[in-house]
Formats: sequence, C-alpha cells, structure tokens
Amino acid sequence: MTTNVFIASSSEMRHERLVLINLLMDMSDGRREYDSVVWETMDSAMRNGRKEDEYLQKMRQCEVCITLFWRTLGRYTKEELQDALSEQRSGGRLQNVFVLQKNDGSPMSPELEEYIGSLKEGDCCPIMTFGNDDELRKLVEKLVI
Repeated sequence: MTTNVFIASSSEMRHERLVLINLLMDMSDGRREYDSVVWETMDSAMRNGRKEDEYLQKMRQCEVCITLFWRTLGRYTKEELQDALSEQRSGGRLQNVFVLQKNDGSPMSPELEEYIGSLKEGDCCPIMTFGNDDELRKLVEKLVI
C-alpha cells in the first residue's frame, strides 16, 4: 500500500523538505510505501507554467498534505495549503492536512503570524511546532503512519 504525501513549503524550508523526503523513503519498508509529491520536483514544464489543473491533479492523488512554515508566508505555499484544505472539505482522497511550523526562536513575519492566527481561529487543521530535524522526523512519523 502506498501513501502519497504532498509537501508544501517555501524555499526557506528547502532543508526541512529534504529531511521529509528522506524520512518518507526510509519509512518505506515493502509492506507500506510512502511517496512524496513536491512541487519543486515536478516536471519543469509543469512548474514553469504552474498549471493549476496538473498541480491540483497531483494533489488529489495524495492522502496527506504537510505544509511547512518558518519565518515568512510564501504566496505559493499559502495557495497550496488553501487548495489542500479545499480538497479536504470536498471529501476527496486528501483527508489529512497538517501545518508544521519551525520554532527556533526566529521571529515570524507579521503576515505569517497573522495567517497562523487565522488558521488557529478557524480550527481547520492541526498546527504543530518543531525546533530541529529530530523533532520534525518524530512528528511526521506519528502523522503519516
């Protein structure tokens, strides 16, 4: 059985995105496979045009969406999370949407702080924090199993 995991993140979370991709590969054991779907690794023709239909089609093939935030609110990352929440509400395959926020003491931009606050008020998805790679791995291991 394969679990497809959509990973949404801005470029400032490049390292953490790679940590997740490697973790999902490590968690695959023959009985259960985990496949990461990341916009940055999609076909370059698709990325350059940011074709919404193809991008949403990829997202609709996933059961889990993990969105990563740290200091800034990336426009595309916000759009990806909003699309994931919309897919979840529509009752499609994507039923597990999580926000993971890096909390290492760095200040958040006012835009991100406001957006995270609105997500908490809306109670639309779990928002969890992590401080380092080990904490990120432990969170994700619990979320996708």
